[in-house]
Amino acid sequence: VFEQVKAVVLAGRRSTGKNKRNESLSAAEAFFLGMVARTIATVLCFPYVRGKVMLQSTYAEGGAPQGGIPGMVLQMFADGGMGEVFR
Repeated sequence: VFEQVKAVVLAGRRSTGKNKRNESLSAAEAFFLGMVARTIATVLCFPYVRGKVMLQSTYAEGGAPQGGIPGMVLQMFADGGMGEVFR
């Protein structure tokens, strides 16, 4: 995700005509882009990981919900909304 965000920033920089020589990010820019990229990745991946863990614990208790990990994420959302998915 970081590389995609970095490419967008550098493309924007090229289109405005500023810093044509400098094709790299400063330390502060890299830090903030990394923070944004990590946030995006967490928001996208965390429900999958949480669904996987919940599904594994359900199998350990002897139950098996239909639909695999996506079904488990949907069930968590139905039970408690977004707070339950990101708990």
